[in-house]
Amino acid sequence: MVPTDAAFVVASARGGRCDLVQPCAEALTCMPLPGGTCASSCETCEGGTCVETGTLGPVCLASCSTDQDCRADEGYVCDRAWHACAIPNLAAIVAKTCPGTDERDKRDPAFGASELAISPPAPITPNAMLVKTATTWFAAWRDAEAIELASST
Repeated sequence: MVPTDAAFVVASARGGRCDLVQPCAEALTCMPLPGGTCASSCETCEGGTCVETGTLGPVCLASCSTDQDCRADEGYVCDRAWHACAIPNLAAIVAKTCPGTDERDKRDPAFGASELAISPPAPITPNAMLVKTATTWFAAWRDAEAIELASST
């Protein structure tokens, strides 16, 4: 016979709330995020999305398509780059790439054409180079102790 006051706790799935009372399902860990969130390492990421984070390293979070797939009422959103439920700014920034096959086409059309601001570096020796901007010359070289930089004015 089971006592009537016994609490039956169903373990949370990936992305679910967790704490000391509410555990995560097998192979998931309660991550120290708002309200706790069940996640795993990327090695055991079945049914989730592996997300690179700056503070926690790679973590497998709940997959999503929209914010409604996440715990939006608790501040979790669907990260547009990773398609995973996370708190804002948890996931690493993914740099956007511009379409195009030619290197000249791979730029944001909101900006004008790029122009060379400095001359290409000119190697003087294997350990030194010289670069010229419109008004200044820069010399950089490496010796046994450090990398040195000098400029003209």
